[in-house]
Amino acid sequence: MAKAKQITVAGPDGEPVQIELLKNPNPKKKKHRPKESSVVPSILEYLNSLPGVKAKKRHQNKYQRNQPDIDMCARVLVPGYMTDKQVLVGGNIADSFDMEIAIAYKFEVKKPGEESTPAQVVAQEEWKAVGVRVYVVYSKEDVRKIMIEDGFDLKNKPSF
Repeated sequence: MAKAKQITVAGPDGEPVQIELLKNPNPKKKKHRPKESSVVPSILEYLNSLPGVKAKKRHQNKYQRNQPDIDMCARVLVPGYMTDKQVLVGGNIADSFDMEIAIAYKFEVKKPGEESTPAQVVAQEEWKAVGVRVYVVYSKEDVRKIMIEDGFDLKNKPSF
């Protein structure tokens, strides 16, 4: 055990008094919380590994303040069918066709236990109002769960 440190201080009557300083035997350990800057690259690497997905970090400046940290777009083929008319597709007449659409996502990355600021919530609601899927995430696993639920991550089975 470490030796206690002794110091001399003035007592209540002004006379010098020796006191022992003891270290706390049970110091509280700080819980490790990863920084946003360390989580974002792993999320981007994961998203860009999915087929038909492109994601990038939004670099903040005074004009883009409070916007979500990650922009993502996913390409999806949606089957289309015509019941009463035939459609001209690629020079041929067909009853069915595939439409290519894009789904936009925005991810706000936060440390565990933190919440979006009121200004960030306003920006998120503006994006949601025009059909963008906006999520507040805390880790790559949160993003992975979202992508599995939406059917983009077919190589991984849900583990939740």
